[in-house]
Amino acid sequence: VPTQVALLREMYGPAFGGIVHSRERNAQSVAREFWSGSYRDLVAVVPLATLDHLCREGLQPLWAEMVGTPQAGRKPDLDFRGMRLWFVGYKRVRGVTLELAPADPQPRTRILRVTRHSASSEEIAELRRLFGGGVAVEDDSRPFSDGREILDRVARAGADDLLVVAPYSVMDQIVRGGRKPLWAKVVGGRFVSLHRVQGVRIDFEEV
Repeated sequence: VPTQVALLREMYGPAFGGIVHSRERNAQSVAREFWSGSYRDLVAVVPLATLDHLCREGLQPLWAEMVGTPQAGRKPDLDFRGMRLWFVGYKRVRGVTLELAPADPQPRTRILRVTRHSASSEEIAELRRLFGGGVAVEDDSRPFSDGREILDRVARAGADDLLVVAPYSVMDQIVRGGRKPLWAKVVGGRFVSLHRVQGVRIDFEEV
């Protein structure tokens, strides 16, 4: 986008040497390419899961902020299939985190638990404390493609609630699909507590 390139030129002045578009498809490969090259900065337009992994690789990429509000005297920077967006600046990504709330006691009878890992005795005890001794927990360790597939499984299972371990992009799809799943906090391989996922947040810093 020309306005994005123009701002990069303004930010870096004579040091700006152009833009290289990476063909790598995963965060580890992108990080390896970045550290092995003579790059000054990284602009990432990637899914949430990849953005999170980039931050875990030690990178803090620039994020191009786009808004749907028309900017005076400017044509949209992106006009695709009815979507019109304007570029308004860059922000530095510091990390991607889950927005969590306490898992308050609720009358639940059936919980679908989507994860490859078996529940520990501590996790089962906490589920029973929160939802009653008669709560039924159905484990589903099958692979999934996205959040919509998980929501479909919840409906098919007739479950009242969902506990899931999944990438942030999948968690975001689940929340946007109208369900706030349970999240099991694990530290050092040991279950610590249950939380209710409210959303996925990107932590920014102004540049």
